Amino acid sequence: MTYRVFFDELFKLILRLIDYFTSDFILPAIDKV
Repeated sequence: MTYRVFFDELFKLILRLIDYFTSDFILPAIDKV
């Protein structure tokens, strides 16, 4: 596996985690306000 592929997969994983946390925590917090 090349570094380019590794970082591409890592980037996708991080984006997925950010999306998950945003939908789970930030949006409900906005709704409460």
